[in-house]
Amino acid sequence: MIKRIGKRTLALENRPYLLGHAAAVGKKEGEGPLGERFDYVAKNDRMGQHSWELAESELQKTAIRLALRKATLPERFFYINFLSTICLTCRTVRQTISKLLIYAHNKS
Repeated sequence: MIKRIGKRTLALENRPYLLGHAAAVGKKEGEGPLGERFDYVAKNDRMGQHSWELAESELQKTAIRLALRKATLPERFFYINFLSTICLTCRTVRQTISKLLIYAHNKS
């Protein structure tokens, strides 16, 4: 059960933990000294999209899909609503997460 401690503070009954994680980056980041450590490096900075914003959104979607795959659990086990509090500025990514949650809920 979640207990509200303050106006913006919650106390969780169990410690949170990550089931999966992934990093998707653009071509330039992939060419840097940490390039081989990323899960996905785009071949070009636009990722086949018409704008930088859409390309960034596509990178974030790719990272989410890879993280879900690496966790090796069916999608219905994922409750990703906490991601909306992280700095996701692309509306299309939030819509994708919402669709994943609806899909996962309907599958269970």
